[in-house]
Amino acid sequence: MKIFLPIALLVSLVGLTCVGCSSSSNTTTKTPQTAVTDTSRNLIIYYDEAKGKDELIQAAENYGAKLLHDYQNLHGIAIQLPSGKPVDRAINHFKAINGVLSVDRDQTMQLN
Repeated sequence: MKIFLPIALLVSLVGLTCVGCSSSSNTTTKTPQTAVTDTSRNLIIYYDEAKGKDELIQAAENYGAKLLHDYQNLHGIAIQLPSGKPVDRAINHFKAINGVLSVDRDQTMQLN
């Protein structure tokens, strides 16, 4: 049994190193494709836990924004602004709401 385990481990390791190996000499490297979503109209808004999010969510609905995410543990929400409403004005609008700590544009960062 003690001899079988190391041999099985060795066979597994050799098998893993050959995964993706090809006998053809003209191999191509494939880069993974990821869906890129337009986040230019999204805002991330953090609120004071003591004040709660009810007033903020109501204000977002009244503004015509769509609630994308509710980050309960982070005390924040992500919203998508309706088209036709300037992002800079929306940022100022939501900053003025009682209990809002910060309002930031959503952004996508790609690691290469």
